[in-house]
Amino acid sequence: MEELHEALEIAVLDVLDGSPPGPLFASRVKRECGDVLRKRGLQGTIEVTQGGTHVRVLVKRGRRVETVVVTVG
Repeated sequence: MEELHEALEIAVLDVLDGSPPGPLFASRVKRECGDVLRKRGLQGTIEVTQGGTHVRVLVKRGRRVETVVVTVG
């Protein structure tokens, strides 16, 4: 799970371009996190709040659901 957390952090950092937090930035963060999950063959739910500064990813692993949280800033 640590590897996934790092990959999500890197994906979010790649989106940082000086844009202010807001709906557009949040949608870009969500798209990038979704790409990370798909590349690993994982399914999950991505919640982006506070204009993109807080990302919570729920990943289903068998019967369990793992939570990964990434905070921007």
